[in-house]
Amino acid sequence: MTQEEIITRLIERLDFHLDNGWPVHQDYKNYIFKLFREAYDSGYCEHPSSPLLTGDALRDILQDRWDTGGTDTEAQRQKLTDAVLTMWNEWQYAWRRR
Repeated sequence: MTQEEIITRLIERLDFHLDNGWPVHQDYKNYIFKLFREAYDSGYCEHPSSPLLTGDALRDILQDRWDTGGTDTEAQRQKLTDAVLTMWNEWQYAWRRR
């Protein structure tokens, strides 16, 4: 899977989550973790990968690309982004130490 495919799938999953208002549950985390694992195993979380798929880099990418359709969902989008990218950073930290 390419970086663009991972980003696209992540945005699709976030959109689906926002549209349905579901809590972040284990199946959801499992899907996001699979995307993380693909990114990590493919070397997309390390320099000089472009685009880099670390939590901070993904935050910038999502800010540029993720259209939520208006400001009504801005707070929800920010909360979801923070939750997902916190998990992403924690997984990256743990994966480096395994």
